[in-house]
Amino acid sequence: MDALAKAEAYLKTDRSLSGGRTLYNLLPGKNKAFQNILARFTDTQPNLAKLHYEIAKAVKMPERKLKMLLQQPIANTTATKAPVEDAPQPLTLDDKLIAFNEKDADYQAAKQLAKDLGLKPKSRKKADVYEALTTARTALVKKK
Repeated sequence: MDALAKAEAYLKTDRSLSGGRTLYNLLPGKNKAFQNILARFTDTQPNLAKLHYEIAKAVKMPERKLKMLLQQPIANTTATKAPVEDAPQPLTLDDKLIAFNEKDADYQAAKQLAKDLGLKPKSRKKADVYEALTTARTALVKKK
């Protein structure tokens, strides 16, 4: 794609300051002084107008054609959207209970799980909490 076609595509579809800055830096007939000024431009209408004019000038686009392109609305590009991954479903209390294992369980997490399930262990000791969870898990597995 030649520089004129790239400039036309930019003016038809993008017209942003960052896109124009990138395009202008790639053009062969660019003005180095304007390129330095462009690095400090902010995103305002007068700055965009200067950028569009300098892009057209660098690719030798007639000013009439530039005005015609700028008067047209920005064309929608048919960008493909990245597939959205489904968020993993949070584990239910039953799933957490089935996944419970005494050997690699965290006591604080086990205590919270017992509280969430409404279990009443004999005491708050680790062995009693684990025993209550194991009993509840066994009952749940038999139920399913």
